[in-house]
Amino acid sequence: DRADNGARGYFNLGWSRPAAGRTPHTRAVGGPVAMEQRLLPGAEPVAGTRIAIPSERRTAGGTLPADADTLVDEARGTVAADAGAWDDEARGTVAADADALVDKAPPFSIWNEVRFFLGRGLPLCLSALLEWGAPPLVAMFFAGATPDSEELQAALGYGRLFHNCTLLLVLIGAGSYCWSVVPGCIGAGRPDRIPTYFRRGVLLTLGLITPSLLLQFVAEPLMLALSVPPDVAAAAARYCRLMTLTALLLLIEMHVEIVFVSSGYARCATFNSLLTGLCADVGLSYIFIYRLNLGVVGCALVSTSVRAARLGLWALLTCYFRLWPLFLGTGSRLPAGARVAPLLADHGADAPIPARGGRVEAGPGGATGAAAPECSAALPPPHERLLSWRETREFGALALPSVMVNLSGWLIFELQMIALTNVRGISKADLAAGAIWIQAEQALSAAQNGWIQAFSMRVLMLLAAGDPSGARRSFALLVLLAALLVALTISLPIILLARPVCRIASNDAAVVSSLNRIVWVLSPQAQSRILAITATALLIPMGRAKLQVGATSACFYLIAVPLTILLALTDVASHNVAFKMVVCVATTTVAQLPLALFALGYMAHLDWQAVSRVIGSRANTDRLNSAAHGTLAQQLGTTDDR
Repeated sequence: DRADNGARGYFNLGWSRPAAGRTPHTRAVGGPVAMEQRLLPGAEPVAGTRIAIPSERRTAGGTLPADADTLVDEARGTVAADAGAWDDEARGTVAADADALVDKAPPFSIWNEVRFFLGRGLPLCLSALLEWGAPPLVAMFFAGATPDSEELQAALGYGRLFHNCTLLLVLIGAGSYCWSVVPGCIGAGRPDRIPTYFRRGVLLTLGLITPSLLLQFVAEPLMLALSVPPDVAAAAARYCRLMTLTALLLLIEMHVEIVFVSSGYARCATFNSLLTGLCADVGLSYIFIYRLNLGVVGCALVSTSVRAARLGLWALLTCYFRLWPLFLGTGSRLPAGARVAPLLADHGADAPIPARGGRVEAGPGGATGAAAPECSAALPPPHERLLSWRETREFGALALPSVMVNLSGWLIFELQMIALTNVRGISKADLAAGAIWIQAEQALSAAQNGWIQAFSMRVLMLLAAGDPSGARRSFALLVLLAALLVALTISLPIILLARPVCRIASNDAAVVSSLNRIVWVLSPQAQSRILAITATALLIPMGRAKLQVGATSACFYLIAVPLTILLALTDVASHNVAFKMVVCVATTTVAQLPLALFALGYMAHLDWQAVSRVIGSRANTDRLNSAAHGTLAQQLGTTDDR
């Protein structure tokens, strides 16, 4: 994108109407909103006017005559070779407004790590809990208070199971692309690239999940093939079809939240979740599920309404904090005092100015011949193609492995419900208890997501900033801190408050009794999950995708799944249904323990310097392209451009 501007945009000459009192021999330089003024030797341009090339330096058709070899050499040689300095000005100084909108990554210190982790992690935990954890769990509790609670809870369990396995895990996996590149842009000092990554992430993710969206319309026959009772399968399929609109809204809302959180506005996510999750979601669940008894249709309507409300609130927050440059990337304004004059002065009074189009407003002393004024500018960043083969491959390298990891780990967790269905002698009350357990685990997992996101952002920022030693120490410190916080806030309360929560979960005594036998598994599940995810969170961003997919698949499919099949789906170990239920819900715990040990051992022997180069280069892919094209431009002839 920069090479094209360097070779063509600098001399994009076009006729313009002369201003009143100006010479008629004027040409616009640098695009339709460049400045217009006839430059005299030794004179500085008047801010807010157009820079004109004298008529003796022009020929018909807007080309440069043969005596302009110096200018051509400057465009193809000096200007191309100095692309780094010009790009820093165009994408750095000109994008200073975007830079001011994001928080810088502080250097490593124990205080900075703890402050960043708690400052970002706590709001994100509350946000995820209010968005993903508490509302679905409350909806399940409301469903448990309806007259046909057993059937409704089972239908919700299977409907969410199919929706999560076939659509949501793909959507969340694709979101790892922006979770990887946006913090890297901030750490590398390139916030100007955030708008392009935002739009690119939305479009590519939409293309990736399109088959999953279509799969929601054939949910019923697939669930019937998995031995789901026909009445439950019909209700669950209705839920899946209605949730397709929710998934499209989530696609956009997820990327907006990534930009907000990565830019330092984590509390906005908590505020949004507080209003739309705790208030709107719970309130609508009470009305649609409990009062109106709309069943699975009411659950889907609640989800769609809440996603629409979240998007509306994000739009209001964007306007309130004036964050639209992070999403639109155009029309951005520099703060007063940003110097543009050195760019003009470097090319002499009679030379065309390498402007890329934009608006320059006068500051103090902006008269012809006066000293170069300090002024504020609004120049759009150089054109960068939204979709390119290089960036599409980068998306695939980051998103597809995350989807594969979800298929290895998350899918097995969701399929625990299918395993429960095939346990010999299991009752409807046991199935309802299993569905409640899975919803409770998802709520507790959501409560951990804030720590995981804060951990990943912090280490990626340090790596992108070129501090591998600080990133290594931050990784070790934050893993320990995350495990300690999960133990204090999740694992210990589960043991102390398990029975009262079980009584709230359902009005059916058989369901409560069955849930009491398996609820304790939530404690080791939470502890093993936080260790496994933090230990492997950086493998895909650092380019070790095959390693993570292989390790996750081995731990789940070669260790946990065979063990579950042997102990839960056969009578080899026991005929007790309660024992088999415990084995089913503990499947992911069995897989996460060896995965965490392997990943922590691997990270202890990692070359952090090489990883830092990988993360930093990803934030500057456009500069790498510029350097390559600039070198080529110096080697090419100048005839065509003349």
